[in-house]
Amino acid sequence: ATGPVPGRHGERKPALSDDVSSNGDGSDLKLDLAPVRRDTPKVGRNEPCPCGSGKKFKNCCGRVA
Repeated sequence: ATGPVPGRHGERKPALSDDVSSNGDGSDLKLDLAPVRRDTPKVGRNEPCPCGSGKKFKNCCGRVA
């Protein structure tokens, strides 16, 4: 069987809506995002872990799974 295979290189997908700022009911979304401020300074990767284990933060609670 020859012919175009769905999902192959060169096929066009349906275009997404250009109006991504609408929430579907005709009104526009207005987001008032403020920067996030920390209460305490950020823990450096090589600083002691704040949990009190004595290990470096990167080898304790800051480890990426």
